[in-house]
Amino acid sequence: MKTSKILAMLVILLISLGTNLRAEWFDGEVQKIDAKVGTFTLSEIDPITDAEERIEILVSDATVFLGVSSLKDIRANDNVTVEAQYDEPTDVWKAVSVEVAGAGA
Repeated sequence: MKTSKILAMLVILLISLGTNLRAEWFDGEVQKIDAKVGTFTLSEIDPITDAEERIEILVSDATVFLGVSSLKDIRANDNVTVEAQYDEPTDVWKAVSVEVAGAGA
């Protein structure tokens, strides 16, 4: 019984190590919104190179919105903070949360 519990925990640990999801925060200005696909393009300044970077972020039903209720409420030029996880197999950043700065102010 004890051996099966240890084996089960080991399997769970190996599976969790195998999934390579990394979370990252992005803070910038919305450049483009594609409501059909469920994405928006964010422009931010890289703090190291001082160069502008554009990142496409995919939202889903599981995405938590703060300051707005959904992607349809986000507008171009809105300043947003996004927590996203990179999904390597699909090469996409998936939004965990999206906060629109100054929304409702």
